[in-house]
Amino acid sequence: MQRRIRFIGLTKREKHSPKTWRWQQHQKWLADLPDAKVGNVSVPYPAFSLMADRLDKLTPSHTLHRWALVRGGGPVRGEKQMVGLQMACRLYDLGRSRDERLALAAAIAKLPDMRDPWLRSLVLKLRRKSKRR
Repeated sequence: MQRRIRFIGLTKREKHSPKTWRWQQHQKWLADLPDAKVGNVSVPYPAFSLMADRLDKLTPSHTLHRWALVRGGGPVRGEKQMVGLQMACRLYDLGRSRDERLALAAAIAKLPDMRDPWLRSLVLKLRRKSKRR
């Protein structure tokens, strides 16, 4: 089961260097899940601040203490949380749209990192998935 768990951290986009702070390197609980995959999605600061600081979350942070609870606490469904849920749904739907995937593939293709095979492969997958059927 541990090998199937994925953790994705939303981070603000910063200059990349070996000294860049990475949240997963400071989480003691990750040592208890040695096979878990950890990744990051970095976004420009305005988007990060909106999602991380200003929108109400659907559930409280899922800390180790909450993991141990039998019922863990259900999601909060107030008016404020609905705004965050609606935004998440809009972003998800936008990411599934053909036009958005093609625009993303075009933007990625302009990056100098396109020399990396994994990135070229991603662009091809985005374009293939976007072909009309």
